[in-house]
Amino acid sequence: MLPPRDSPYEDLYLYSRAELVFEKLSGQRSFDFLTAIQFTRLSKLPHMTNQSLTKAHYDLIYKNVVRRSENAQMDLNCFFEALEELA
Repeated sequence: MLPPRDSPYEDLYLYSRAELVFEKLSGQRSFDFLTAIQFTRLSKLPHMTNQSLTKAHYDLIYKNVVRRSENAQMDLNCFFEALEELA
């Protein structure tokens, strides 16, 4: 059940759902990083691509976000930045 839109818990719910997606993409629980291939799996989910957002965009977003970070792969914080860029 989703919290009401004006609920103070809505942000927490979104964070928890995004964290769950990160874990699913990594293929393991408590895994710390996503590879570019794992991140682009998001593009295979329904409604995650369209004419203006393609699989190639996911690859570019991954590279740009990781380049700005201190890691060679995408951690959870980078994942949230990438989701913001996708939005």
